Amino acid sequence: MIGVADELKKLGQLKADGLLTDAEFETQKSKLLQDADEAQTPAPAEEGPVPSDAAPSDNTFQRFGLPLLVLFFVVGLAVGKTWNDGQEIPSDETTDWLKNKMAALKDPPPEPKKKSDPAPVAVVAPTVKPSPAPVVEPPAPAPVAKPAPSAPVAKPVAAPKAAPAAAKTDSVWKVPVFDADGQLGPKNAPATVVLFSNFENSACKSFAPNVRRLVKEYGKKVRVVFKHKVIPASADGILASEAALAAGAQGKFWEYHDKLMADPLVPNRAGLEAMAQGLGLKMGPFRKALDKNTYRLQALKDGLLSNTVAAHSMPNILVNGVRTTGDKSYEVMKALVDKQLATRPKGKTYDQLIAGGKSFEQLGPAVGGFDTANSPTLGKAGARVQVVVFEDFQ
Repeated sequence: MIGVADELKKLGQLKADGLLTDAEFETQKSKLLQDADEAQTPAPAEEGPVPSDAAPSDNTFQRFGLPLLVLFFVVGLAVGKTWNDGQEIPSDETTDWLKNKMAALKDPPPEPKKKSDPAPVAVVAPTVKPSPAPVVEPPAPAPVAKPAPSAPVAKPVAAPKAAPAAAKTDSVWKVPVFDADGQLGPKNAPATVVLFSNFENSACKSFAPNVRRLVKEYGKKVRVVFKHKVIPASADGILASEAALAAGAQGKFWEYHDKLMADPLVPNRAGLEAMAQGLGLKMGPFRKALDKNTYRLQALKDGLLSNTVAAHSMPNILVNGVRTTGDKSYEVMKALVDKQLATRPKGKTYDQLIAGGKSFEQLGPAVGGFDTANSPTLGKAGARVQVVVFEDFQ
């Protein structure tokens, strides 16, 4: 009876925990008590021999042993989780399995239904994508029969082309030469080299030795003429040109030229006189020429001529009126001399070679005028040279 009491206590706990309803509790209680009574009542002995293969019957174990054993095990697990705190047992796999077993004890499991044949599933035919139509290449054009070659047609004979016009010669500039110019070489030399140079310019000083070198190499075939490319704003440079022309008046132009070019600076008046004394010049005429500015006009005219013939760079070299191009070197000058010697018409003088040359007249007749009545002016009214300047204050 002690075991029955324990079982009843456990059923009461299941009911208290909500795992059994009142009806289920009463049913299980009645079964438990009935089983206990049957277990205490001995079964009557049956007459006749008991078959050797018949097993003893234990109704209590067969009816309640296995279910109760499972029930006690599961309930013990479930009760152990919340026995101390009195909280509701959460639903988990154990409680779900317990409920299913209790339901199986009350009602026998329904007979399994026969599986009905599954409804036929309509099979949807896969959509077949139409394959692209093959690209049909156009048939190759049938070969066209070439016509039989006709008799060759005589091509008209082109008239002979006229001989090309002779290439234009190098531009010739009209650079006049005067007896007062410093000259080195014979006047009738087939190649006249006109050199526009300056006694202050470093490039001119570097090029100066090439004059002597050229004359030494070509001898009587060349003549070198010095033209003063003075800068009006440089009084020292103009004075140096005057001194060289004064020395030239005594036949010492090139000697004085060499001394001026060898000096890295332009000497002052005292230095210019010292050079003259070193060359043995007569100092009276030399000093008088500098005092009176005797040769200044000639130096300034040479500067003006350089503009007339567009001799802007320094040194500026022309051979028989044709200007050198490229580097200011001896080799470039020599190449042009060789060309002029090879192509110069025989029998023509230098003046004849440059007679038709180009020039831009600097002090020619007036070609236009400006109304300057209301403009600020400097100088005398009616002057022969009128300079009109257009400018702003920026």
